[in-house]
Amino acid sequence: MFSVKAQKGYLYEGVADQKATFAISAKNVDMTTLKAQWVGDHTGLTESLSTDGKTLTVTTDATVKQGTYSLTVTVTGADETTVTKTVTVTVLGAPITVTTQPQDTYGRTLDGLPWAARLP
Repeated sequence: MFSVKAQKGYLYEGVADQKATFAISAKNVDMTTLKAQWVGDHTGLTESLSTDGKTLTVTTDATVKQGTYSLTVTVTGADETTVTKTVTVTVLGAPITVTTQPQDTYGRTLDGLPWAARLP
């Protein structure tokens, strides 16, 4: 038995040093044969496997772009067969950045006049 769970954690376009993890569970396999390899383009993304083989971590750098990326994770079973799982890494669009603080409009109508100016 060999499985890789879904992505845990969010990755955003253009933001470095973010991490997403994938939990790995295995039974009757040789964990020393565990490997992860990218399928296709994966600019801005790197992968690493924990020493105990229970976690796959994907890390971003500032060049990462929004999209979905694929990684194959392989391991050799006790019966000498290779088991492969493909996981999808999702990178979301750039996060929203507030560049100008909103102004307090408490006590004003939508046209900017104070409420008192609207009273008869």
